[in-house]
Amino acid sequence: MEDIYIEESVKKRLILAGLKELEAHGAVDFSLRRVAVSAEVSCAAPYRHFKSREALIEAIISYIKEQWLLMCHTIESAVPALDARVRALCVAYMRFWIGNPNFRSVLFLSDHADVLGFGAKLCESLRALAALRGEGEAYVSDLRTTLLTLVYGSVFLMLRGELPTDKATLDRVSEKIGEALL
Repeated sequence: MEDIYIEESVKKRLILAGLKELEAHGAVDFSLRRVAVSAEVSCAAPYRHFKSREALIEAIISYIKEQWLLMCHTIESAVPALDARVRALCVAYMRFWIGNPNFRSVLFLSDHADVLGFGAKLCESLRALAALRGEGEAYVSDLRTTLLTLVYGSVFLMLRGELPTDKATLDRVSEKIGEALL
């Protein structure tokens, strides 16, 4: 039984070291050898847990997505009002990227434009909100475009240092999201 925990621990260390590797070197120069050194395991260990460097990168993306889905579940459970939930999801998404600098390296990987499925998660709540308000798919599409523009634009500007990442800025963006939901 103990071996299972050791193997899971090694796998998680490889994933976390892989995050740092992506941050430092990007996907193109991603090195399993450097990941192994950073995780303090043998150079063969990554190959025991992952078929290839691409498989490790996919595991890293899955790990990040799992962290995000846990946050979404918490929000969905705690915030029953749909408009407040949409707002909370948008702000949580921004905080997620700002608060997890090691996760940012996968944010703009070309094959994973919506790494966390944020757009899909947002649409679920928007469709429920549209149904409640007697609106159709055009409403969902327009609102989705507006909210994604606010959220992705804000995250991009914050990551570039063009917008502060403080509570006041997040509150202002949240207010704009609230206005869009009216």
